[in-house]
Amino acid sequence: MREILKEGRFDFLSEKDKTLMVAFHDAMTGLGYDFNGEIGEGYCWGKYMVIYTKSGVKSKKVYARMYLKEEGVALRLFLSNI
Repeated sequence: MREILKEGRFDFLSEKDKTLMVAFHDAMTGLGYDFNGEIGEGYCWGKYMVIYTKSGVKSKKVYARMYLKEEGVALRLFLSNI
């Protein structure tokens, strides 16, 4: 995540937003979730979107999405069985 955020297309994000994204990524990776190294188009939710799924399983159930917008990062969690 840290290396991807160095790309010029993410220059619109503040350092604070990038720090949040790296910390969230590290926490999610530690729990067994990953974004497969892909930051895709955000469509109507923002410029870009990061999608977290469970690592090593066939199911592509989404557990979290981060929307990267001009005004900052929005985090959407999909919680079940809590």
